[in-house]
Amino acid sequence: MKFKDEHKTFDGDNFFEKIEIPFEKTKEEIWENFSKNLLKKKAQKRKKFFSIFKMSVAAAIIFISGISYILKFQKETIFSKKAEHISHKLPDGSIIELNAETSISYNKIFWFFKREVFLKGEAFFEVKKGEKFKIFSDNGITEILGTSFNIYARDDNYKVFCKTGKVKVLSRKTDIKLIINPNEIALLNDKNKNGKIEKIKSENVLFWKENKFNFNSENIVNVFKILERQYNVNIKLEIPNSSEYIYTAYFKKPNSIENTLNLICKTFNLNFIKIKENQYKIYHK
Repeated sequence: MKFKDEHKTFDGDNFFEKIEIPFEKTKEEIWENFSKNLLKKKAQKRKKFFSIFKMSVAAAIIFISGISYILKFQKETIFSKKAEHISHKLPDGSIIELNAETSISYNKIFWFFKREVFLKGEAFFEVKKGEKFKIFSDNGITEILGTSFNIYARDDNYKVFCKTGKVKVLSRKTDIKLIINPNEIALLNDKNKNGKIEKIKSENVLFWKENKFNFNSENIVNVFKILERQYNVNIKLEIPNSSEYIYTAYFKKPNSIENTLNLICKTFNLNFIKIKENQYKIYHK
């Protein structure tokens, strides 16, 4: 059968014979295409997984940073300057009285889960009964449940005086553990390798709370260090063999540093001069 038009002739009998039908793919070609598609899908899944993983890590970092930021600003730090005594109430109602140049810190969020205070300097504690209460210092740890006590933590000296109740004192440098009762003091320092417990009257420890000085066979170098802290002054010693001067005295703290210096210097036939504001020099007459 043939049809003609003005331009072309259609040969219907031979039309289908001239069509080329592509042959089927070989097994190798099919497997190759399958492998390529499989690898492509795996790559897409890996890309999606790593994308989700990166987002999860980023979210975790943001979350941890946020928690750290919150905890950082929930840390309460109290600091008493030189010549300053202050009182601070803890969240549970416990009271801490800070001697001059002393700092305490604790976490307000975790307080009712862990009653922990970090101390540098000297402070008197009146602790409300409750869960275990811990005070950390560089040289020791003090544990109690409910009691009143004084801690001195300066330089290498760690002294804990128990006024009421019972106190456990632990060294942070050794495995020393001491239990003290009222009117006992625990001493931890480099000289007392095994720790030491002594009986002592409360007024010989808590004098600072009443604005008094109590020097008991104290080296004069340490005496003037205490005066520097209590009066916020600098004292320069220009006397030979100053470590040999031992001072013992008990008196109410004068309002003026010069009155105090005059009282101490007379004992050793020394003199003092004011160099400039809040600075003094001690020398032989």
